[in-house]
Amino acid sequence: MTVHRRSRIKKAPKRRTRIEHAFKPGLPPASSSSSNVDLVIVAAGSLLALAMAILQLPVPVRLLVGIAAALILPGYAIGMALFPPGKLDGVERAALAFSLSIGVLVVQAPILNLTARGLTAEVVTEAVTAVTLLATAAAFLRRRRLAAWHDAPAGTSSVRVPPRVFDRRWAVVPFGLIMVVLVAFLTGTLGAARPLVTEFFILGPGGTAGGLPARVAAGVPTTVLVGISNEEASVESYTVVVESASARLATAGPFTVESGATSTNPIAFTIPAPGNSQEIRILLFKGSDSEPYRSLRLVIDAFAP
Repeated sequence: MTVHRRSRIKKAPKRRTRIEHAFKPGLPPASSSSSNVDLVIVAAGSLLALAMAILQLPVPVRLLVGIAAALILPGYAIGMALFPPGKLDGVERAALAFSLSIGVLVVQAPILNLTARGLTAEVVTEAVTAVTLLATAAAFLRRRRLAAWHDAPAGTSSVRVPPRVFDRRWAVVPFGLIMVVLVAFLTGTLGAARPLVTEFFILGPGGTAGGLPARVAAGVPTTVLVGISNEEASVESYTVVVESASARLATAGPFTVESGATSTNPIAFTIPAPGNSQEIRILLFKGSDSEPYRSLRLVIDAFAP
C-alpha cells in the first residue's frame, strides 16, 4: 500500500509593498501632495502686500492684504513646512497659522529695532515677506518629497519607510528661516551709520513745550522759539517760514548752524483774523531748497481783541 504524503510548500514571507505604507493612518493621501495652488497664493499674496507697501498705496486699499500678509501667510507657510497636507484639519491649520505669524512678528521686532533703519513699517514688511517666501519654498520642497514617494511604482526593489508626517528635522525650519532673514538684515544695516538728520522743534516764550500758544488775540504778534539741531556732516544754512492756510505770516533767517550744534531763535507772527482751530505751519528750508526740509504744525484759536 502506497502512502502519499502531502508535501508542505513553504510560502515566502510576505513583503510589504509601498502600497501598504501609503494607507497607514496619519499619512497624507497622494492626491493632497500634487497641488501647490495654496503655496502659489501665499507667495503671490506676500509679494502683493510688499508691492503695495513700496508704492505707498492708500491704507484702505492695502489694509486687508496687509493684515493677511502679516497675520496669516507667514504662519501658514511655516505650518505647511512642518505639517504637510492631510495631517491637520481646517481649524487646527488656521490656529497654527495665526499663532506662528504672531511668533514671527514677536521675534523679529526687537532685533529689527537694533538695525540702522529701525523698526519701521517698511522694514517689518520686507522681513515678513522674506520669511514667508523662504517658508513657502521649504513647504514646496517637502511636499514634493512626499509626492515623489506616493507616486513611485509599487514594484520597486527596495521598500523604504515612508517619510514621517512630522519630521523633527523640519522643526528647525521656522527658527532657521527667521534667523536667516534677521542675520541678513543685521549684516546689511546694523553696521551702517544711522542717517544724519536735522531736528526741528518749537518752544513757547518761556523755553518749554508747555508754553506753546493755543489761544491768541487776532492782530497781535505772537512769539515762539524755533530750535534747529544740525546733525548733518557740514555747516548748513536754514530759513524758517510761518504760514497759515491763506497767507505767509512771517519769515526768519537765514540761520547758519555748525555741524553738531543747536540754534534757538525767536520768531514772531500775527494771525490777521479771528477764528477757532486755525492751522499754522512752521516750515524749515535748508540752503536754497524750494521744498520744506522739515515742518511743524500749531492749531490756534484767535479771538477778536
